[in-house]
Amino acid sequence: MGISRSRGAGKQDDSRSARVGPCVVPDEPWSTAELAEALSPLLVGTRGLLRPRDCTVLDVRPREHDVLVRFRWMSYPHVLGRGLPPRSQYTEDGGSLEPRYWASDALTWFDEQLCTGLLVTASRRERPGFIELVDRPGPAADRRFCTTSTEPDDEDVWSAVDLFEQDGFDTRPVRAIRADGSLIAWVRAHLDSRTGSPWVGHAAVTRTGATTARLEFCEVAGDVPGTVVVDLCRTAAHIASWHGAQRVVTSLGQPELSILGFVQRDDHRELDTAFLGEDHEAVGALIRGSRAWKPSGRVRRAALLARLTHRVVGR
Repeated sequence: MGISRSRGAGKQDDSRSARVGPCVVPDEPWSTAELAEALSPLLVGTRGLLRPRDCTVLDVRPREHDVLVRFRWMSYPHVLGRGLPPRSQYTEDGGSLEPRYWASDALTWFDEQLCTGLLVTASRRERPGFIELVDRPGPAADRRFCTTSTEPDDEDVWSAVDLFEQDGFDTRPVRAIRADGSLIAWVRAHLDSRTGSPWVGHAAVTRTGATTARLEFCEVAGDVPGTVVVDLCRTAAHIASWHGAQRVVTSLGQPELSILGFVQRDDHRELDTAFLGEDHEAVGALIRGSRAWKPSGRVRRAALLARLTHRVVGR
C-alpha cells in the first residue's frame, strides 16, 4: 500500500519529544500499552473483518516488543494470536505514529494478513491458552503455483467443472462426495501464469464426524513437483480445521504428508489441527530442491490454449 501517514516532515528540533504531525521521532516510540489501548476499541468483540462468520477478536494485550491480538477464527478449535509491531507497516520514514493513527494502520495490516494466507502459511508456537502465528523463517509455498478452494454451495464453479476436466482430471469422485453431503472443500492448484492455467492438481477433504475430517484424495499432474502436494494438502487440512476439525485423517501415502505433520497410526495417517508439527525446514528444502523444474510440453501447451481461448481460472 505504501501510504505514509507522516504528514509534513519539516525540520526536527533537538528535543527527543519533538513531534511532526502524527509522527514522533524514531528513538522515542509510544509504549505498547498506549498502542493496545488505542487498538482495543477497534477490534475487541467485533466480527467480520473479512466476512461476518470469520473472525472474533477476544482481547488486545501489550507485550514488551509488540501488541498481541488474540482471536477466534470461524469454528477453529484453538484460540489464535498475532503480534502486531509497534511501527506502522505503511510509513516510509521509520517514525512512530500517534496511537490513534497506528491503530488504524494496525487494523488494516491485521486484516490484510488474514486475507493473504497468514492462517495457512504462518509458523506456530504454543503459548498458554492460545497458539501464536509468527512469520516463517523460510518460504511456505511454491510461488510458481496458486491454490483455490471451492465450497459445496459455490454453484458458479461446480457448473464449470468441465474446464477443469479439460486439463486431464477426473471430477467424478469429488462430484460424488459433494452429492452425498460430506464435502468440506475442494482445493485445486494451477500454474501461476497470466491466465492462471493450466490446472495441475486437486484434493478434497470431507467431514467424517463432529471433530474429524478426512483427506480423501490428492491428485497432481505427473510432471509437477511435490511442492504442489504440500500446498494442496496443507490448504485442505486448514480449511477443515476452520469447520471444527480437531484432526484430519487419511489413507493417502504421499511422502510429502509427513512434512506437514501427518503421523502414522494403525491403518491411517493423522494430523492434529493445532498444526504444530509441520517441518518448515523440510518444506523450504523441498521448494529449493525443485527450483530447476520447468513446465513440461503438456503444461506449456495447456497454458497456450488458455491464452488463445481467453480461459480464466475460476470462471
